[in-house]
Amino acid sequence: MKFIHRNFLLLCLFLPVLVLAQKKKSSPALPSPAEIYFPSAQNWERRSPESLGLKAAKIKEAIQYAIEQESPNPRSMEQSHYQSFGKEPFGEAVGPLKIVVHPPD
Repeated sequence: MKFIHRNFLLLCLFLPVLVLAQKKKSSPALPSPAEIYFPSAQNWERRSPESLGLKAAKIKEAIQYAIEQESPNPRSMEQSHYQSFGKEPFGEAVGPLKIVVHPPD
């Protein structure tokens, strides 16, 4: 019993020291509201990959890869659901399905 009391006392003495000895991490400075870029729907800023420190060839390669790996399923979640899981027994959708507006090509 004395052992438990002694350990508890040591814990109570040293715990505040351990907590207070921790260094506070300095948080990175947040950008000012004037530095935050948030474009409007019609006014997007355009920059070259090189101005951002990126390689144009790698960007084109990534775009080509994304195009080649795109899913053959319809973009409409409702059509996709009923062409796949909707064929199964009790395959009706539970809840609303996301409506997708197709971007212009």
